[in-house]
Amino acid sequence: VLKMYCVMLDIHPSFAEKFMSHTEEIRAHATARHTGGVDRVQAHPFVVKAIEASFKDEILVVSVLKLIASLSHAPLGATAYSVYLLMRDSRHVQLRWNRFFDTIDQVALLQGAVVGAGLDGDMAGGANNTGGTMDIQQQQMQQSRILSELGASDIQGLESIMKLIAGVCSDAHTAQLIIDQYRPSPRLFLLLTRALPVTLKGEIFKALAAIARCSALNAVEIWQLVHQYRLLPQALGTAAVPAAVKALGAASTFRLPSSAVTGGGGVAIQHQQQPGQLTVWPGGVRAELREAESTSGCYALTDGFLQLIDALLSHGPI
Repeated sequence: VLKMYCVMLDIHPSFAEKFMSHTEEIRAHATARHTGGVDRVQAHPFVVKAIEASFKDEILVVSVLKLIASLSHAPLGATAYSVYLLMRDSRHVQLRWNRFFDTIDQVALLQGAVVGAGLDGDMAGGANNTGGTMDIQQQQMQQSRILSELGASDIQGLESIMKLIAGVCSDAHTAQLIIDQYRPSPRLFLLLTRALPVTLKGEIFKALAAIARCSALNAVEIWQLVHQYRLLPQALGTAAVPAAVKALGAASTFRLPSSAVTGGGGVAIQHQQQPGQLTVWPGGVRAELREAESTSGCYALTDGFLQLIDALLSHGPI
């Protein structure tokens, strides 16, 4: 039944407004009260019962998460704030925002960060050397290991989390709440460097696109992360870094909030860029497009990547 509703919502996103309070209605009520009280949301009884059922059967958690993610994608962000509140106030610990971002961090901990200083574009991009091919082979081996550790349902859960982030960030006000509390962009870029399925990476790109589209400031941060991770090593070399990123300063620091950065074993993830330091994604997105997608015959990464570029360019020339 949950799968059927997800398919229906994907075909007709506006149907989500029948299940969730409209974002503008919640804000209007909050304004009318003239108080500093906390906003609450009333979800459809079917949604409430689905969440309650997942308490008793953990197998339902991923299916419920998929449903909630679909509910967040109403046109013009109509249900974004409602879904944000639903997850913020959820009694189910596995369906809360802090748990979602803890999960992202834990997956990132499965592999160590690859950090390099002063590497040139060809070396980082792997376009003209055999090292790039070896990186892809190593990534495929790591992907097999991670898939065996995570399982298919875990990957589907992560994809739903990305879709949920993209949905709630379709409303600028709601997106800012997520950004201020969890700083998702650096975390998602770190996850992009891991050997994960192209379908999941495609959803990560779409989530980043939704964040970038909200404001020019978010886009500037993501442009800097594009450069830091050498996502496009040839297009974004030292001479081609966007002016807005240069204005932000070479020593800009991104650090995950200490309240929600502990992964397995209580290890805290710190995401910080030092002056002159670049975090290298072996092969960059070009290698993944060339090797991983052509091998799998799935082009989710291309779709998500183009959405991100479109969102970044929507704020004007760079």
